Amino acid sequence: MEAHERGELVQAQDDATYALDGLTPDASLDTQRDSACALLDILATRRGRLALRSDGLAQQVLTGAAKLRGQRDPALALACSGLLLALASDDALPAYLSSSAAAVLASQLLQVDHDYSSQDALAAAAATSLQRKGGNSSSGGLNGSSYSNSSEEEPTAGAAAVAAGVSAAQRVMRIILEGSLGRSLRAGAGAAGQPLCSHIPLLALALATATGTEAGRVHHAARTKENLRKVGVLKKLGLLVPSYTARTATLSQQQQQQQLLQLPQGQ
Repeated sequence: MEAHERGELVQAQDDATYALDGLTPDASLDTQRDSACALLDILATRRGRLALRSDGLAQQVLTGAAKLRGQRDPALALACSGLLLALASDDALPAYLSSSAAAVLASQLLQVDHDYSSQDALAAAAATSLQRKGGNSSSGGLNGSSYSNSSEEEPTAGAAAVAAGVSAAQRVMRIILEGSLGRSLRAGAGAAGQPLCSHIPLLALALATATGTEAGRVHHAARTKENLRKVGVLKKLGLLVPSYTARTATLSQQQQQQQLLQLPQGQ
């Protein structure tokens, strides 16, 4: 390995170590989002996954993500699903997804099904998330009265917090869709061009890959399935996937109709 390549690996390890400091329940919501996004950006690449094999950093990412219990925040839910998909890649260690931390994280992510189909839908999901969390975002949180209070300061803070949530989710979405994870997602779904309107397909593809029968995974697949069964993931996934599929089909039809309405007359 050349000195330049070694330097890039060390830099990725340093960046991941720094980001892991913010992947804790005590950190602010903004810090949690930034950390999850930074770690996803690293693990979304083959070189990043290789770098984070060192010192068990990749496994620490899964453990930290599971401790967050951040599934109700759209940005964190999407980032954590992306992390599972990245660590289910062929060049990642199969032991990652067969760990108890991965099963716990998957179980948490299946408790909600955020709608990412439009900016308005995403804003609504972010607002709901902040109301439930009580508002620990440093960009301006929400408490139980943020939308009902008549003062001007609280709605302004609430709007800023929602905007921060939307921006964070969109940043995560770009990392996923513009790289190899997006290609894996579209290939796994068998429907290139369909909108990403939920984090569920990322999670489903990660788990399907982790429980596959390929030679390199077969020894870990049984353990993965058992861990998923213990936390009720398989049952929850069976209930959520049809809902996502129906919503995706409806959204695709709406987009096709909109495109037809925009065609010049005579076509």
